Parts: sequence; structure tokens; C-alpha cells
Amino acid sequence: KSGNDTLEKEVLDSFGNLCLISNSKNATLNNYMPSAKVDHYKNTSIDSIKQYLMMEIFNETQKWDKDSIEKHNEEMINILKEQVL
Repeated sequence: KSGNDTLEKEVLDSFGNLCLISNSKNATLNNYMPSAKVDHYKNTSIDSIKQYLMMEIFNETQKWDKDSIEKHNEEMINILKEQVL
């Protein structure tokens, strides 16, 4: 939403910030801040493990910023590597 800090395009479009969710949820929540998204998902189903882990990071830190995104990116890469090896 306007008035909030924005992320650099590289960070915004990174794997760590992407979350695959249903089209209807994406259309509804697309431009909302992470706190509003987490509040919404408390009462609905979670679409993926990645989404669950993103929410865990947000719940721990109460923020979703460049550092949180980079942390999540590293965690997801490690999870994927473990599954392949």
C-alpha cells in the first residue's frame, strides 16, 4: 500500500519474497503489508510450506524486510538442497 517503505526491485522479486498462493488470495491480498496477510491467514488455510515458513519468520520478528527475505531465501535453498541430496 502507498505510504509504506518499498523494497528494492531485486529484493521484492527475489525467491525469498515470492510466495505461491491461489489466484483468489493473491488478488485479495496482493498489495497488503505482511502483518495484514498474516492476520488473514490465521483464519484460512496455508497454501504451501514456503508460505508457512514465511509467516513463522514474520511472527518471530514482527517485520518482513530485506534481512527477513534474505534469511527466508537461505532457509528455502537449504531445504531444497536437502530434498535433492
